[in-house]
Amino acid sequence: LDYLRYAISNLTHRKLRSWLTVIGIIIGVAAIISLITISRGLQNTIETQFEQFGANRILISARGFQGPGTLSQGLTTEDVKTVESISGFKYVAPGLFRSAEIRKNKETGFTLVGSLPAEIFEEFFRDAGIEIQEGRNIQDNEKFVAIIGIRAAKEMFSRELRIGDKIEIGKKEFKIVGILEEIGNAQDDNQINIPLDASREIFNEPEKVDTIIAQVKSSSDIPILQQKIEKELERKRDDTNFQVLTATQILEQISE
Repeated sequence: LDYLRYAISNLTHRKLRSWLTVIGIIIGVAAIISLITISRGLQNTIETQFEQFGANRILISARGFQGPGTLSQGLTTEDVKTVESISGFKYVAPGLFRSAEIRKNKETGFTLVGSLPAEIFEEFFRDAGIEIQEGRNIQDNEKFVAIIGIRAAKEMFSRELRIGDKIEIGKKEFKIVGILEEIGNAQDDNQINIPLDASREIFNEPEKVDTIIAQVKSSSDIPILQQKIEKELERKRDDTNFQVLTATQILEQISE
């Protein structure tokens, strides 16, 4: 009976957890992830966390995107350029996420590999409140380097991964330059982060984008900027196979 209850609970929370994984990766809200796994009764606290960490961000994704690891079609680098052409953003960050095999000597592990443009990592992590426990951030023009989650460092292989170690992803060797502090949920703490250029090469995705994160300069501009994004994307693409969501709207979706 306990197993049945657990299975039903997982099905009920699948949509919620998928969106929260996206938010955890994009805005570093580890507290939201850990809170929701405890109880949906903490809705007010979750709302507070969204207001604190997600107020100045707009998420653009293909329709049907339910989080890293799900298939969605539609966004490309051209869509990124369209969003970048709109004034009012601190930065616009295209993201690509893939589950991948990770190799170290003769050992193999599997985890989520997330990627952003190399030049955005430092500012993005700072805005998201993501701290590096050891090492440093990814720097502009770097390619085959990685920042890994704390659980990936400690548990992926028989020997703990350290700064300077090399791992293989997609037959390419990556040097570990940073290890993140614990975020608080298994997926984020097991994730490996690499520059977008490297991700495009090893996964053979020259144009595809899973999600676009637009960091707004002023939260008061979010409604009008959201409208501008929707209008410009529809005009340039000549379709509506995308969604433009604020943190508030994401919270409404996962609360349904």
